This record gives sequence, structure tokens and C-alpha cells, in this order.
Amino acid sequence: MRADSDCYLCGVQKAVTIMNEYHVEMDQQVTIIRDIFAEIAKTDPEASAPQLSATFMKILSDVLKVDDFYYDAKEKYNAILMEKAPQLRQMVEQAKNPLKAAIQMAVTGNYIDFGALSDVNETQLKALLIDYQKVPIREAVLKAIRHDLDHAQKMVFITDNAGEVVLDKIFLEMVQKLYPLLEISVIIRGGAILNDVVIHDAEQVGLTQLFEVVENGTAIPGTELEEINLQSRQLIDAADIIFAKGQGNFETLCGCGLNVYYLFLCKCGLFTQRFGVDRFTAVVENDAFFKAE
Repeated sequence: MRADSDCYLCGVQKAVTIMNEYHVEMDQQVTIIRDIFAEIAKTDPEASAPQLSATFMKILSDVLKVDDFYYDAKEKYNAILMEKAPQLRQMVEQAKNPLKAAIQMAVTGNYIDFGALSDVNETQLKALLIDYQKVPIREAVLKAIRHDLDHAQKMVFITDNAGEVVLDKIFLEMVQKLYPLLEISVIIRGGAILNDVVIHDAEQVGLTQLFEVVENGTAIPGTELEEINLQSRQLIDAADIIFAKGQGNFETLCGCGLNVYYLFLCKCGLFTQRFGVDRFTAVVENDAFFKAE
């Protein structure tokens, strides 16, 4: 999915926000922004927003000597959600339709996105979690998910953000409970980028104790099939069903032709305009749905 003009502006603004948080002097900010503009000029016009973001963040990381700008935010939201996990897991297990509830819970967690949002906060997260069962899922989509899980041998789940991953774990536990013979693999980012899940987060929330967790070899906040490592690509190609969380995974995978179910909240103007919905509206759809548009 090609980045539009807003994606370029958003990326630059994100860079400025980070530099201000790190108290970078104005002269150095200008130099860094000029470096970013120079890289933009060399970028493929068809590049996705996650590819642009990776370029911007690498420049910042190299110049400021910071490996993980969102380490503290990730630690905070992992801790918040791990504390809430027992209660949230119980809510899902006691729901009339536990699989649907687990999907709704996981989608709700996509709010914790410091790449698309500048105002992530506990108050909004709490409100969304209270209303998680209001997340709309078309009955045809839910039926298709059940059908595909019923017949699947291998499943891949592609994560998005820290904190959110705790709710993904609840979903994966439910799938494992309902389909104990299903082989489940989880793919995460290969390097720190925004607040996306890396191996430290997966270990911290206990994901590695339950499932095969594979780093994809890139520090891109999405899944570029031509750039991820061989192990991740082979898992994706061999999967009977794939779940991909977040806008970035949608932007990089949409139209791939694989049996991918996208789970995300529309958080920025590009998405709210494309889908004609309000901010924080959920999308749960299969890749085939978008090919038919």
C-alpha cells in the first residue's frame, strides 16, 4: 500500500516529536530533518508508510545513538496489560462466544500504537477495553475464520505493538484451547522500531513460553515479504491461516493473495478516510475482501 502525502508529513512530525523529547538542539534538528529529506528523495515512490518510518527512525537512531526510543513506553504498557490480563482473560473465557470475544479483545489492544498516535493514554485504553465487545465483526468473516481454523494445520500470527501483545496472547491461548492440534507460530519484528514487539517484549509477557516466536529479521513496522528473513517467509507461505495485527501489517501485506485476516483499529486520517469510518473503528477482514474492492 503506497504511502500518501500525509504519511510523509506524519513521519517527519514524529521525528520532530522524538527530537524534542530528547532535547535535541534546534541546529541539530534542522540537520537531521535535512538528512531525512535527502533520504526521502531517494525513496521508491511506491514505498509503504512502514518503509518510510523505518528510514526516518534509522536516521534518528544513528545520529542520536538510541537503539529503542520507545523502550519505556513498551515497558509501561506491557506491565499495565499484564496486570489486567487475568481479569481480561476471564472475561473472554466467560463470553457467550469466546473466540469472537478473543478477537474483539485483541483488536481493541491495537489502540496502543505510538507510531500512528501521539496521544496514547490509559484513560482511552480503559474506555475501549470496557466496550471491547462492541468491536464489530461481520458474521461472514467470523464464520470464515472458524471454517479456516477447523481445517488448518498451521497458523501464523504477526504481532504489532507492545502492551497490545498481552491481548494477542489471550487470543492465541483461546485458539490453542479450541484447536489443540493446530501448530501456531508467532512472528515479531527483528529490531526495535516505534513500540512494536521485539523479542524482549515477547519474553516479558510470556509469549515465548507458550508458542514458537520468530524474529522476522527487519526493523520495519510492517511485514515486507521481500525483506523478511527466510524462516519467517517460509512460515507465512506454509500457513493455512494468518492473522496480521495493525495498520502497518495491513499496509505491507494487503493484496498479497495469502489467507490473511487483518485485525486493526483505524487510527489515522489515511485509514479513516479509506474506510469511511470514525477514529478507532475496528477492521476485521480477509485479504480477499480488499482484492474485491
